[in-house]
This record gives sequence, structure tokens and C-alpha cells, in this order.
Amino acid sequence: MRCFRVLFVLSMFFAGALGCNKEQVPEGFPALAPCTITVTRAGTPQEGITVTLAPPQGNSPLAVAGKTNSQGVAKLNTIQGNYMQAGVPQGTYKVLVRKDIPFESKELSREEMKAMSAQELTAFEKEQEEARVQYEAERAKIVPPILSQPSSTPLTLDVNASGTSMTIDLSDYAK
Repeated sequence: MRCFRVLFVLSMFFAGALGCNKEQVPEGFPALAPCTITVTRAGTPQEGITVTLAPPQGNSPLAVAGKTNSQGVAKLNTIQGNYMQAGVPQGTYKVLVRKDIPFESKELSREEMKAMSAQELTAFEKEQEEARVQYEAERAKIVPPILSQPSSTPLTLDVNASGTSMTIDLSDYAK
């Protein structure tokens, strides 16, 4: 009996290790086409830029995104829940571009807040707001804010079955 248990446990382990436990394609998941977007600034590749495709109608259970590599190329993936696959469903999309940079804000403990006078607390809050404004200004130097919102981006992309690529030069959208 013990031998049977050991064999059963080993077979389950190997079945999982060999991929029998892979996530199933979600029902209704669309066919995908390869899609790459290259992001440059005055022709120089930009690394670490997040590119997202938003459907014009707004709501979708799918997310489509990618991050640029050192050559400025983002290979886009489609995500639904915990399932991700390379490529993009056919259709027309708004293209959103952003660069995430760390924002370091100081958090106060309750004890620190209680120990501060009203003036000190107001000065701290003002300092944090100025830091947030500076942070947004730094992000805007990297990616023009117009490209980060579906309501303002002028960028659209038509993805066809054979695949699509696009190049975005950020300097074309700088103020």
C-alpha cells in the first residue's frame, strides 16, 4: 500500500512538472495576432515604457499591454484574469504610453502625527504635495501626459490578423 501511495504522489508531481496543470485558455478567448510597438525619443530607443491598448468602446475583460526592452520594443500580450498569451485580438485600439518611476513619499506613524503641531503637520502635507507635483513633472519629461489617457491620446492602432507594428517617437508629442 505504501508503494502505491509513493507512486501516486510521484506521478502527480511529474504530471504537474510536465505541464498537465497549465492554466486553460478562458472560454471565449479571442484569436491573437502578433503586435509590437517601438518607443523612441528623437530616434533613441526608450527602455521601460509601458504600452497599453485600450478598446475604443471602453470596457473589456481583456487587458493588452507590454513593456519596452533595451531596443525600445514592446511585444504586446493579452491578459484575462490569470491567463496571459502573446499577441493582440484584431480590432482598433487607443494606444496609451506611460513610464512608471518610483515615487518616494514619507508615511507618518500615528505617534509621529500626534507629536506634530498643526503647523508642522500642515508643512509636512505641503512638502508631500510639492514632491508629488515634482514627481508628475518628472514623469511628463519622459512621456508626454497627453499619451497616457484614453480621452486625450491621439494614437490609434488597427490590429489585423497577420500582425501589426507601430513606432512612436515621444518627441513628436512633447510640448
